[in-house]
Amino acid sequence: MTRGHSKRREWSPRPGRPGLGIVVVAAAAVLSVGCASGDHRPEYSQQARDQEIVKCELPGQIRHLGNLTYLSAGRVIQTSASDCTARGGSRLG
Repeated sequence: MTRGHSKRREWSPRPGRPGLGIVVVAAAAVLSVGCASGDHRPEYSQQARDQEIVKCELPGQIRHLGNLTYLSAGRVIQTSASDCTARGGSRLG
């Protein structure tokens, strides 16, 4: 028994529209350009940068000895960047 289908229809892109191959090639080109450009270093959040351990130079302390008032020498410690800023220090190197 035959169903009356004598010709097999082949697939072809619609006229006026790009074929699937052109779309795939264009998408691959866009993605490859996007991946090849730019800096690949990870960007850290502000919170991560604040928790980074740094060398910090703390300011000196005001000392009183009798009638004499003087500023003692500052000291260098290792602490988090946010703690250094909160204590009035400056980051070294």
